Amino acid sequence: MKLPAAIKISRGAKNTDPAHVREQAEEEFEYVTRCIFRGSKRQERFRGSGTPNPALSRPNRSGVSPRIAQVYLWQADPTA
Repeated sequence: MKLPAAIKISRGAKNTDPAHVREQAEEEFEYVTRCIFRGSKRQERFRGSGTPNPALSRPNRSGVSPRIAQVYLWQADPTA
């Protein structure tokens, strides 16, 4: 599969957007670019320095990981 050279994510312009960020499209439609992704390879210079993913390292509110909680529920109801 051939990907485009760049992917541009944008939204419609609002009245409160400054004129220098607005881009003209067909006819009267204006939009504002949110972000642009370029390139087809990962760039090692942007790789994290071995920091763990905070979403995976934090326990949920009960303090029990979801996998362990699932095992406890299974053991509590052997008829299921």
